[in-house]
Amino acid sequence: MVKIIYIVVSITASLAFCFCENKEQEKNDGKKRIVSDFSDEPSTMTIDYSNPAKVVEVIFEVANSLEFEKLNNLCDPCGENNESSKAICELSDSEKEKFVNYFKNGHINGDIRIMNDTAWVPILFGTEGNKPDVIKLIERDNKWFIIDF
Repeated sequence: MVKIIYIVVSITASLAFCFCENKEQEKNDGKKRIVSDFSDEPSTMTIDYSNPAKVVEVIFEVANSLEFEKLNNLCDPCGENNESSKAICELSDSEKEKFVNYFKNGHINGDIRIMNDTAWVPILFGTEGNKPDVIKLIERDNKWFIIDF
């Protein structure tokens, strides 16, 4: 009986890992979230999710290339990102011009810090590209996603 319970708990824990497509998952805090993984869509096939710096660089590239569809897939697929990062990943048409103005002159500025499944990438952004901030990313299934900005 103990072995069966252990197997059931192991399977449940494996299934609860948030990297499933568009399914409702219950996290440790008891809250249910819809999780999505769009990282295999054609618009994001060129994004290197294996490196937090590469993921952040996509923001600046999009501001210059205007390939806004790439932004949709940069945020945490478990939906645990904050409102600021969600605003980037779910950029509305009315916000595109403002996004371009704030990020077209931006770049990574300094050393990236990685601890376990979390990375902090210091950036400069703003209309003059001189406003400092940090973008926080989380690693999910060996891929990095924006969780906080």
